Amino acid sequence: MSPGELLSADDHLSECEECRNQLTEEKKLKASFTHLQADMMVAEMESNHLHYEQMEAYVDKKLDDVDREVIESHLDLCHQCKGEIDDLLAFKSSMTSYLAKEIKPSEETSLWKRFLDFWQGLMNWAPLRLAGAAAMVLLLLFSVLMVKQVSDLRTEVGELQRTNSELQSQAAKVAQLEQEVATLRERPGNSSGSSPKLIAALYDGDRLVTLDGSGKVSGLPSNYEQVVGKALQRQQAEISGLAELNKKSDKLMGDNDENYPFTLLGPVGKVVETDRPTFYWKPFAGATSYTVGVYDSSFNEVAKSGAITKTEWTMTHSLERGRIYFWQVAAIKDGEEIKSPRPPPQLMRFKVLEREKAESLEQAKRTSGDSHLVLGTLYAQAGMLEEAQREFKSLVEANPKSIVAQKLLHSVQKQ
Repeated sequence: MSPGELLSADDHLSECEECRNQLTEEKKLKASFTHLQADMMVAEMESNHLHYEQMEAYVDKKLDDVDREVIESHLDLCHQCKGEIDDLLAFKSSMTSYLAKEIKPSEETSLWKRFLDFWQGLMNWAPLRLAGAAAMVLLLLFSVLMVKQVSDLRTEVGELQRTNSELQSQAAKVAQLEQEVATLRERPGNSSGSSPKLIAALYDGDRLVTLDGSGKVSGLPSNYEQVVGKALQRQQAEISGLAELNKKSDKLMGDNDENYPFTLLGPVGKVVETDRPTFYWKPFAGATSYTVGVYDSSFNEVAKSGAITKTEWTMTHSLERGRIYFWQVAAIKDGEEIKSPRPPPQLMRFKVLEREKAESLEQAKRTSGDSHLVLGTLYAQAGMLEEAQREFKSLVEANPKSIVAQKLLHSVQKQ
């Protein structure tokens, strides 16, 4: 109210007893509402009162005889819960009576008008009943939030339990391997009673591989002990099969000169395990099709792809193992054939792995497929350096502090 309106109201109240009484009743009503709110806050912190779900079930008559008798016994002693039950019963009765009325709006009555009429009916209720209904809504929201928090906590506990189980399993595995190392260090040696010195110990898959001073390898199948033991003693992998491929005439990917109109990606200067390799190259701008040609060491054509639109092609028949081959791609652009590389001596070369080494690798994958040490050593011997690097990187990850593992990886990376 404005200052003038306040003065006018004050003058009227000083002369009108009826208005003074109404104002006093309104203040009492507000005080009662404030007192009820305080009681509600206290009730939320107390644990010995009925939950909203119990009250709702009692009002809706969904309890069995035993539960109903327990709640009624509580209501005889607890005036607060009794009051809330009475409010719920009154609220339910009012809603039932209101919804049972037959409302016949005029034709021009809008949906919005009907909503306002409904809301006005709610506002005509006694304020204390509205306060009780609001309290029930707040209690319901509080219960929903508590249920969600409990559910989230149970999920987190489950995740922590699973993580703990995994860590315990890993710890037990490490402890077992460490015990094996200790046992190997303490095992009896020659007749003089001395024990061979342990030179290297590596975690390899689910096993522990060791090398002692006498050159004995433990932890691997016997047919791989000699080749792996040699690599461990030298701390570098033996590499073969690349001498004929490392020629200065070979151009690697990324070249851009008149002999290489577009880049050939691979295989380039490497040994391939399969006898039906796949060839890759970068697209040539404006090209409508490509043709791949494969040649033997005398530049005799042994395979040709025919016109293709993709930038890759896989051999349709097997090449002879243990031999070196060359390849070239011809692109068709504006009706003209453009080859990369151009002169025959510049053709990309690769080697198909010998049959014996290919069979040895297949057997190793079957019998020691999780041994990065065995596969890395055999790949290096076959001249397959990319594959050897992949296996030795996994070995370093399992043994991050092992100098032996790092040197094995470095020996194939520097080639």
